[in-house]
Amino acid sequence: MKPNHGWVSMPILLMVIMLSALLVSHQSSLQEESLWQTQKAQQQPQIIWRDIYQMLSTMPAVAVGSLNCTGFCRPQSGYWQLRQFSSGAAWLQKQRIEHLNVERWCATRDQQRVRCWWQHDSGETKQMWLTY
Repeated sequence: MKPNHGWVSMPILLMVIMLSALLVSHQSSLQEESLWQTQKAQQQPQIIWRDIYQMLSTMPAVAVGSLNCTGFCRPQSGYWQLRQFSSGAAWLQKQRIEHLNVERWCATRDQQRVRCWWQHDSGETKQMWLTY
């Protein structure tokens, strides 16, 4: 009688090949999901700040008296409004500074980091981040 060693190893070999194919397919699926999550995480802050900027563009500016500063003034004083939007909330401030011919638009989500845009009457826009 001949030993039938080949019949035992053939099903095992097929099972190993099938499991390998399933693992490769699953790994590919996980990589695609990870890539999608990374892209979403990178786009989220851009979407949030775009929404905030659009909100500020529709708000009326509050007139501010003469400020003794040049360039970017700190928005510590002034009226802040809490506004809700699709991905959260933000504190917003929009001021008109006549002697500089500019509107200052500021926003913060955590009351520590403030993003400000300076909209000059000439059409020029400058921006900066402040940290408190």
